[in-house]
Amino acid sequence: RSYSVTGVQTCALPIYTCDSVQRFDHNSYKSPDETNQIDWNLKVNNIETFNYYKSLIALRKMKDVFRQPTAALIEEHLFIIPDTLSGFVSYFLYDENDNMKTIYILHNNGSAQRDIRLQPGAWNVIATTDEFGALLSDGFETLYTQEGGENITMLPNDTLIMYANEIIEYMDYSIELPEPTHGLSGIAIAGIVAGAIIVLAAPITLIIIKRKKIL
Repeated sequence: RSYSVTGVQTCALPIYTCDSVQRFDHNSYKSPDETNQIDWNLKVNNIETFNYYKSLIALRKMKDVFRQPTAALIEEHLFIIPDTLSGFVSYFLYDENDNMKTIYILHNNGSAQRDIRLQPGAWNVIATTDEFGALLSDGFETLYTQEGGENITMLPNDTLIMYANEIIEYMDYSIELPEPTHGLSGIAIAGIVAGAIIVLAAPITLIIIKRKKIL
């Protein structure tokens, strides 16, 4: 399924043959039905995968961002998230004119599980490796929500498709951002305390000087 998601969501379709018995006949136009016939029991026995494919194709047909006709438009609407994980790929698809303004797709095609820190945003997960949300008039039902910035674990061959209702910019987590300062800095606080001491000490000093003069 992960391979199918990759194919369908990158302006391509996986290619399959009707060779259900896997004779691998490279020129089957004159071969008998035993080679060319479709074994419809395969659909019955794999109905969940069949329905998953239907949802993938419906998503591709519904959202123009999956069907950009030129390389320039693909480059305009696609942002591949940089990382150094072998066998892992994730990317954003942008469409400002759609309710799914940012679609976030993650594939772990590696042989090991990955701990992934999600990009920031409020994400609506519409598909996992095993399940697709119900088809709606303008999208798919949300399976669950996921808060951006959190770490998730993706098993081998895991896939996630999610979206946000706003344009989400890529955040490079490898860059350490300075911690936000709340209130005044330590130097400012020290200055205020010192000033307060001076202000409070001034009247006391005057009182002592006056008393000395009287005495």
